[in-house]
Amino acid sequence: VTSALRPMSRRPRNGSVKSVHPTGIAFDVRKPKRRMCRDWLRQLLLQHEREGAIEATEEFRPPHFHIVVLQALERRTNEVNVIE
Repeated sequence: VTSALRPMSRRPRNGSVKSVHPTGIAFDVRKPKRRMCRDWLRQLLLQHEREGAIEATEEFRPPHFHIVVLQALERRTNEVNVIE
């Protein structure tokens, strides 16, 4: 993991001001150098995307995968709705 929760003051030069990193719902994973490992990780991320648990984007500068966790947010939202 190259980044998870990141304060706005630590935003990289190429980072967006609309980044979800400060919210704690996203993290970055360095792209493996070995092709076999990259292919395995891509398949794993695609599987979890199909299940609706995450949204993953492969980025190239610097090479990494940006992953947003969706399922935990949905679970938290449902818990709040039950309490209300």
